[in-house]
Amino acid sequence: MPNIEELTLFLSVIRMESTYIDGIHLHDEILIHVPRLDKLLFSITTILYNINAKIELPSNDDIQRGFIEKEIYQVDSYVINDPSKVQQECRIYSKSYPFNVFSHLTSGFPGGKFDDFPFLKKLALFNTAAQQNKRCSLPFITFPHLVEPHVHMAHTDYAEQFLYERNAHLPCLSSLEICYETLSILTNNFTNDVARVNCDKLQRLVIK
Repeated sequence: MPNIEELTLFLSVIRMESTYIDGIHLHDEILIHVPRLDKLLFSITTILYNINAKIELPSNDDIQRGFIEKEIYQVDSYVINDPSKVQQECRIYSKSYPFNVFSHLTSGFPGGKFDDFPFLKKLALFNTAAQQNKRCSLPFITFPHLVEPHVHMAHTDYAEQFLYERNAHLPCLSSLEICYETLSILTNNFTNDVARVNCDKLQRLVIK
């Protein structure tokens, strides 16, 4: 390990009664053991379940300061600290993101726009809660390369955003995973064609 010159890490870590993996942890537990390291690329997601312990969790600014302190640069991060929920989450990752998967993407993502992923081919949505403000004006979205959305674990509101032609354009859509109830609602018991344009090239339909 002392002779390693390039290191790539893609980790999703679940921790109980603990805190996030941050730049200080990365440096003290890994980097000091690879003195010849010249190139580091990583994506590390920490999911916390602090049920019994009352631990003050770092903010995103705290996470960024930790990287600066350890002289680890070109790193981005986001933190979801919600005291009303049992699960908390933090992601730290290299800005020159080398992976073809970006798991656990949440509303805390610092970009927050769909065009941050212009070459996205597969997308799985996990959000069973209804949209809180359905009257707000949503931008029209184009996913020029999206082939396979999985919306069977998403509320009908989000499936509607993807499939209705007034909301989005999916010219390469060829495979769709969706639950029966959602598909029935969106098509009014399969009697309308509001999703016709986006689904006209569909070759594979998986109903959950």
